[in-house]
Amino acid sequence: MVTIKLEEAFKLIPMCTGEDDIYPFINACDMAVNLVEEKCAPTLVYITTRLSGRALEMIKYKNVTKWVYIKSYLMDAFEDTTTASSLQIQLNSIKMRHGEDVNDYCHRVEKLYYKFCSACTLNKEESEAKVIHETLKEQTLNIFIKGLISPIRTIVKARNPKTLEVAKQLAKAEEVEYNSERENNRYRNDFN
Repeated sequence: MVTIKLEEAFKLIPMCTGEDDIYPFINACDMAVNLVEEKCAPTLVYITTRLSGRALEMIKYKNVTKWVYIKSYLMDAFEDTTTASSLQIQLNSIKMRHGEDVNDYCHRVEKLYYKFCSACTLNKEESEAKVIHETLKEQTLNIFIKGLISPIRTIVKARNPKTLEVAKQLAKAEEVEYNSERENNRYRNDFN
């Protein structure tokens, strides 16, 4: 397994206010904890320094000696009580909105993905939860691509990305080109 230095792990962790950034924060922390050597993992509880606002309030005066505790407090505080089946329906039907950019769309997809994962892995053994998590990750990638607007979706799908992050980067690059092409066409039409 690949390991990284503690300082590099801290760099992976974004600031979190507890508004709409809790799920990307949890994802980044999970990744950081998994990438550092096991003996360094306890030091990562300093991730609490990346919290502010509502997120910081949720862990104040609580046991923050391990990431699993911090994650549990944050998930309990910010998690919806929506059922797994309703989350699956929401995730399966998500589409990029008119005027929405790829980043915002991806954020909505990731948010639903994390809620759905949490609902599906609740009270499961770690090995079973990992299998569910990986399966849902693949499904979410396909759902993300399917929900992109047509010209972007075609290019991203053709490139066959293996992860949601890669698909997001491809979609962002294609979005820039798509928007540029639209502007050029609009300019030509105005000029003529």
